[in-house]
Amino acid sequence: MNLYSKFKQLFFRGLLALIPVVAILYLMYLIFKISDDFLGNFIKEHIVKYNIPGTGLLAGILLITLTGYLTSKKWTDKLKKIFENVINKIPLIDKVYAGIKQIVNAFTTKGKDAFSRVVLIKCSLIGVHLLGFETGYTDDGLKSKTGKQVISVFIPATPNPAVGNIVFVPKDQIIYLDMKIDTALKLIVSAGVSVN
Repeated sequence: MNLYSKFKQLFFRGLLALIPVVAILYLMYLIFKISDDFLGNFIKEHIVKYNIPGTGLLAGILLITLTGYLTSKKWTDKLKKIFENVINKIPLIDKVYAGIKQIVNAFTTKGKDAFSRVVLIKCSLIGVHLLGFETGYTDDGLKSKTGKQVISVFIPATPNPAVGNIVFVPKDQIIYLDMKIDTALKLIVSAGVSVN
């Protein structure tokens, strides 16, 4: 291997090693900057009257934690319902809110229960298998139209498993995998590179 080839190989190896690190650091920087600018300026103007770096971030963390605490209490269920009723009456906003809520619920512990098993579906047209999550049996309406018991399967997109497609597959064409939901999600997010 000549010097140029070795240099190119090492350069790309280093680049691939740095991309996730830089992406995480940049994301952390953005979160810090946005929360510190927004909440930090509010605190500076209305509470302490001078700038203390990091107060916005700290206030953001406390606000999120307080929201988590309050939403875990039974007495806030009525407030959540009132809020959602108001949101559901606003055109377009109701669709956006419902979509975001479904995405968040799908990837929380409660939402992962919606995915019962990890499956493979054979795509005969091009001879490949698609990784997906069984979401349940469909009603008799589809069975009467297809003549078979079909199962709804969510096929997530890589690297963002929050989007994807729902397909209805005959039960005999599904391969069930002995794989945890979390492991399958890691495989999808990493584009098949890692499951660790």
